[in-house]
Amino acid sequence: MGVAFHDYFIIVVGLAVVIYTINLGRWFLRRDKKLTAWSTFLLAFLVIITALYLLAFF
Repeated sequence: MGVAFHDYFIIVVGLAVVIYTINLGRWFLRRDKKLTAWSTFLLAFLVIITALYLLAFF
């Protein structure tokens, strides 16, 4: 029970981080075109960290 809840919690947190990062990247794109490379790097970095975090528990 605890393990299943822990897995669901990690999945929910991972999805929340990805969605938040995508929205943050879109906000940067609207605000300043020069930040496109930075927001793309930040998005890729957080997605990789989230993927590694999820893989560590599965």
